[in-house]
Amino acid sequence: MFLMIETHQIDFSDMTFCMSFPLESPAVSASIGMVGVINPIIVSGCPCQGKYQIVAGFRRAFACLDIGLAQIPAQIYPVDPDNPLAAFCLALYENLAHRTF
Repeated sequence: MFLMIETHQIDFSDMTFCMSFPLESPAVSASIGMVGVINPIIVSGCPCQGKYQIVAGFRRAFACLDIGLAQIPAQIYPVDPDNPLAAFCLALYENLAHRTF
């Protein structure tokens, strides 16, 4: 299950879990522009406590921002402040699923 969250509710400056460089991807932007976001990004946090933190899906999130989408489908992942390694592992596993390092 996912929610539609407003792009202005996402902290795009927080790169804690980012594994994608460069973030700009014309191919991802074009794909999302044509068919939308197929796999929701994963975020943590709550807009009531500030902004959402991207855990996985940085290129998708930045592509949505690039093409001007007001909302992005996202899964909310509760990050334990005492165990950020669990969120890092989630980001790593999602990236391992579709790329080689």
